[in-house]
Order: sequence, then C-alpha cells, then structure tokens
Amino acid sequence: MSTGALLGAIFALIVALLLIAVGILNIRKGSQALVQQRSAVTTGPRKAWHQQFLILFGLSNIVFGALVVAVIPLFVTTARSTRSISVAIIVLLLLISVVVTVRCILVAFQTSREAINEQILRRARESERNENSENSGYQDTQGGAVEEE
Repeated sequence: MSTGALLGAIFALIVALLLIAVGILNIRKGSQALVQQRSAVTTGPRKAWHQQFLILFGLSNIVFGALVVAVIPLFVTTARSTRSISVAIIVLLLLISVVVTVRCILVAFQTSREAINEQILRRARESERNENSENSGYQDTQGGAVEEE
C-alpha cells in the first residue's frame, strides 16, 4: 500500500467519524425536540420520528459517513472480491442516502408550510381580536375604550 493511499484512508476515516458524530448529535437533538413536541401537543396527530427534520438529517449524516467508509477498500485493496463487495455496499448506501435525503427535504418543506400556515392563522386571530375590541366601544382621545350608553 502506498503512502498516499494510507493517508487518504486515514483522512476518509476521520471524515467518516466526524460525520457519524454529527449525525448522532443531530439524532439526540431531534429526539429531544420530538419529546417536547409530543408533550406540547395534547390534541391532533402526534409527530413520529420520521417527521422530525433533525433525526432524518442525523441519519443522513450517518449513512454518508458509512458511505465514506465503504469507499476506503476501493483505494486500499486490490482483491477483486473485496472490491465487488465494496461496490455493492456503496450502491446500497447510495440508495439509502437518496431515500433519507429526499425524505428530509420533504419534511423540511412540510415544516416550513406548517409554520407559514400557523403564522397566517395567528395573524387572522389577532386581527379578529382587534376588530372585536374596536366594535365593543368607541375610542376616546386618550386611546381608551368608552362604553356606549
């Protein structure tokens, strides 16, 4: 094995370990956020783990780290069977990575849409409250409500 291949393998392992560590941290943060969301929501549908963006992003990072590890044997070994197995694992991990990434993007869009709808509803409620308070009495010059007689 050449020095360049060895240095490349060490660098790839460091990158893979960092990706896996970031993935684990994201999964922990996502599971904590999921617990908070579940405790806050008393009615309606409860979110599952596959609807939490940070958990999906963490899984994506872990799969990508495993993909980086699976590429290492292609550079290190010359055995044909090892290369074939490595290529099969790489293809499988790529498919998993694509599925998880697409799911992550869809959840991000859905979360964004829900946040926008929530803001619209909040603004509508506020404007409705303002209209109700304006209709309940007249405003005097000091800004307070004056009751009708």
